[in-house]
Formats: sequence, structure tokens, C-alpha cells
Amino acid sequence: MEVQNAKKKSLYDEVLPYLTIDINSLQEELVKHAANYAYLSQKFAQAKGRLADLKTTLEYKKGVALIESKQLSFTDGLGKESAITDTLAKACVDANDDVVAVKRQMAEAEHEQAFWQSIMEALYQRR
Repeated sequence: MEVQNAKKKSLYDEVLPYLTIDINSLQEELVKHAANYAYLSQKFAQAKGRLADLKTTLEYKKGVALIESKQLSFTDGLGKESAITDTLAKACVDANDDVVAVKRQMAEAEHEQAFWQSIMEALYQRR
């Protein structure tokens, strides 16, 4: 949790100079506004791209985990070797360590994308 809070703080620290307006040099601040907006737009686009990449990675990891789980077999109560069911295979996919790790990364990426989107909306409202 501390790592996530530190990351949040670093995002706020990173964006603060682009949101602060010096009212003593308003003309200069208005000129900087377009450059700040462009920079923050890039950060938002990067966050969207990272999330899209993670979605692709998740689908890949899920596919690999499904293939691996479909290869599993077990011996039933009568001693007969049986193939794993689709329901059990899907449960194995959801419990796969790689899949869980990518889902966690996606949650962080979604949070970061929402952060940059809210910053962009706030900056747009300020125009």
C-alpha cells in the first residue's frame, strides 16, 4: 500500500508544476498553458497505451494458461483418467500467477489513466 501511495504522490508531484498558475505573470502563464496541455495530453496517451498493451498481454497470458490447463488430467474416484472440464480450466486460468499479476498491473494502469484523464478534464475546464 505504501508503494501505491508513493506512486500517487509522485504523480501529483509530477503534475503540480503544470497546474500551478502564477497570478503575477498571468500573460506568461497563458502562453505556457498550450505547452502544458500538450505535455499532459502525451502523459494521458501514454497511460492509455500502457493499458491497451496490458490488455493484450492479459489475453495472451490467459490463452497460454488455458492451453496449459486443458492439458491437465486427473484420476476420478473410479480410477479412470479424465480430462479437465472447461469450468475447471477457466478457474485455473483465473488463478494463474501470471494472469493475476497482469490483472494487478492493469488495475494500476487504469488508475493512472483515470488520474491523467481527470487532470486533462480539469485543465480543459480552466481554459
